[in-house]
Parts: sequence; structure tokens; C-alpha cells
Amino acid sequence: EAQHLWYQDQAIANDIFNGTPSTTTGGVLRIIDQGAAAAGLGVVLTTIGGTNLDPAMGPFSAGKNPVIKFRAGQVGTGVGTRRIGLTDNHLSRGEPANFIGVRWTNAGTYTGVVRRASAEATVSLGTAAAANTLNKFKIVVTGQNSADFYIDGVYQGTASSNVPLTTTALTAAFGLSGYAASQGMEVDYISVVQAR
Repeated sequence: EAQHLWYQDQAIANDIFNGTPSTTTGGVLRIIDQGAAAAGLGVVLTTIGGTNLDPAMGPFSAGKNPVIKFRAGQVGTGVGTRRIGLTDNHLSRGEPANFIGVRWTNAGTYTGVVRRASAEATVSLGTAAAANTLNKFKIVVTGQNSADFYIDGVYQGTASSNVPLTTTALTAAFGLSGYAASQGMEVDYISVVQAR
């Protein structure tokens, strides 16, 4: 197995205005706009010592059956779409063409999302996001055939179409777009384990 485990000292930022430790939870990275709203905030994750910010050159693919785990939540109660998972584009720029992860809007229900060439399938994760509350997520991918979604250890459903092609390179990332000032998200960790 090949494993990629991220904590905040391994982050490389893209369009990030303020990446700081959380003020409410130790060891958690908070990204938040400190002034007027802008286009987007996001972090693209690389391996330790990595310098490549192009998510389309990432080390992960559905063909290697990745298991993705992360703990995340939102900051603030204003508008904004937050995303976290594996992607082929920066999540601060809106919907990526290819994606395996979780998406939510202010106080909206967490949604499991898979996207292949901009077509998507979704799974409701049955839990509404709340400010300053972190939830644990797990996604188990079986090739380009399916993705099983869990929240806080409870299975919520399977997306069985539009999982990215096994040949699509993906990178772990998180970010938000279309947000209001002083809005953001927090991420405790992301772990991706896949076959070599």
C-alpha cells in the first residue's frame, strides 16, 4: 500500500489568505478570509518536500482503490461552498471536472460527491454542517465503479456512477468558493491509502 497522511506542516497553499491553527481546536488548520470576500481559498496537498501545485499531476487514482479519511468542518455561518477530497483542480475555483470527496454549503447537509468529466453523482450524508464542529469522513473507492461514504463511522450510501476514470491523476485538497467575508473551514487531517 501507498499512504499519504497530511497534517498542516505538509501543506502548500494556493490562493490562501490565512492558514492558521484553529482558535477552537488544537492541531487543526483553519483557512478563513480576514477581509472582503474574494474568489476562493484553498490548499493543495503534496507529499513531504513536494513542490508541484498542479492537482492534475497527483499521485492518487480511482484505479488504485483509495481509502480517504479526513476530519473537517466549517468556520462561520455565512454563504460559501466547501469541498474536501481528491481532485484534478484547485477546489478554490469551484467545481472540478473530476472529484471524489465531500461538499457542503452553509448549514447544508454534507454531500458525498463523485465527478467524472463534470458529470456527478451524489450521496446525502444525513448530517448538517455546523460552525466550529468537526466531523469524521471516510470514502472507500472501488475502481471507477463505486465510492462508499461514511460519516462519523456510519455508512450513508454508495455512488455507483461518475467515479473518475482509473487513468485520471488526483491530488488531495480542500477549499471553498463563493463565500462571504470571514467564512472558512477547518481540517484536522487527511489520510489517503491506496494500492501501489
